[in-house]
Amino acid sequence: MKIIKTLSLLTYLLVTTKVYATESGADNIASGADTFFVVTPNINQVPDNTFAYNLYYEHYYSSHFANKNMKKFNVSSKLWMSRFDYISGIRVFNARLGAYVVLPYVEKRIHLGGRGNSISNFGDLTFAPLLVWGPTPAMNTALSLEITSPTGAYKKEQLANSGNGFFTIKPQLAFTWLPTEKSELSMKVDYNFNLKNHKSNYTSGQVFHFDYSASYEVYDGLHIGVNGFYLIQTTEDKKDGQVYMNGFKGRSIGFGPAIHYELPKHITVQFRFLKEFKVRNRPSGHEIWFKVAMPIGV
Repeated sequence: MKIIKTLSLLTYLLVTTKVYATESGADNIASGADTFFVVTPNINQVPDNTFAYNLYYEHYYSSHFANKNMKKFNVSSKLWMSRFDYISGIRVFNARLGAYVVLPYVEKRIHLGGRGNSISNFGDLTFAPLLVWGPTPAMNTALSLEITSPTGAYKKEQLANSGNGFFTIKPQLAFTWLPTEKSELSMKVDYNFNLKNHKSNYTSGQVFHFDYSASYEVYDGLHIGVNGFYLIQTTEDKKDGQVYMNGFKGRSIGFGPAIHYELPKHITVQFRFLKEFKVRNRPSGHEIWFKVAMPIGV
């Protein structure tokens, strides 16, 4: 198994690319961002002080918001995201210690009714410490704590912003299991604690979310399978200390096909499609993900 899979660890990338139920439809989740080999097998064989670079591209489109009050709605967004991963030689509770940082660039256009705007700018920066366990080559798990800071551009009067204007703290647990030499199952589970946006006096609700994938190697290095996500908002949105629009809780399920391919020199590429279903209080649309991952100095 190639080293680069190590550095595809659980993560995300924490910048909004889609519109969610929460303030102005924004949240610090990128559903479906990381699926195949979210935690590498054979983590203990990865050299100490290993770095990797990951480039993500996402295109999302929706012309329907699943709420009767949202008419003439349209959103289109593009995301370029750079993520730098690091795995150290330090062991903590028999786990490898690491970290990652994510910097996104967002192009987004939103129209709702007769109002809307476009934005192109850097988004919110995310940092996360990471622990990875590898009890067996076939089963590896990872635990991280993502902290997203409101470094992106934000104006409360705009629908589309490259940043969200608030901090998010997100504990994450992920695993990758190889039932056989050619099959793979992966999942990343996280819970989002959104802090108050002091510019708008709005607090977005907490969100439970997970991504998953299942694939099979049909040719040397080529995995074909499915990927998906489930997202549900567990607490109410609040504006000026009061519950907003009966809580405005969002929900969505995504599912679609996916391809993962391993190139020479430990480089991997992924192409994934996701269609949203069972949507509530958020857009119902589709998205395309493309990802390239490569080690640095390996």
